[in-house]
Amino acid sequence: MKAGAVLLPLTDEEGERLLSLARAGVASAAAGRPSPPPPQPLPASFSQPRDVFVTLTQEGRLRGCLGTWKAGGTLLQNLSRAARGAACDDPRFDPLGAHEVAGVAIEVTVLDPPEVIDGPGGLTIGRHGVSVTHRSGRGLLLPQVAIEHGLGPEEFVRLVCRKAGLPEAWRQGAILEAFSARVFSEARKDPGSGLPASDPASKS
Repeated sequence: MKAGAVLLPLTDEEGERLLSLARAGVASAAAGRPSPPPPQPLPASFSQPRDVFVTLTQEGRLRGCLGTWKAGGTLLQNLSRAARGAACDDPRFDPLGAHEVAGVAIEVTVLDPPEVIDGPGGLTIGRHGVSVTHRSGRGLLLPQVAIEHGLGPEEFVRLVCRKAGLPEAWRQGAILEAFSARVFSEARKDPGSGLPASDPASKS
């Protein structure tokens, strides 16, 4: 984004459109088809550079979660990548089958630009997600992970380091970044809790 540019806030209506576009992308990917062109006109906010994650749950358990990080594309471009990735490219799961699409619930998390922090003291639980980057690896956890699993700032940082394979990496010269996000979720399609599998690090 150009210096001085201001991100446009996302409205609830725009969030519903993002969910609709994500579902179309997931369905197309599961069927082995290209994503359909989005209906026009599109909100101006969709053309701004924003990273985004798409999370799929099935019967209350994680079924796929992928997104972009400092990708440089527009929100619309990154949403398409994230939707297809969550459906077919998450290495923890088999690709989503076309017969499964109707049974998954979709969540779209739109990230704000990150800020470097010195440690857990720079995190506000319920507001911030966290990323750790080190020459040996990288990990990222969305803000909702800390809430769903009752984690404090120290626990949240330890978990993202574990996800990156870097125990206590933030004390060893790693770059720790915090980011806020806007989360849009479909209505639950199952009676489950909506939580991922038992390991909270399983959700990006």
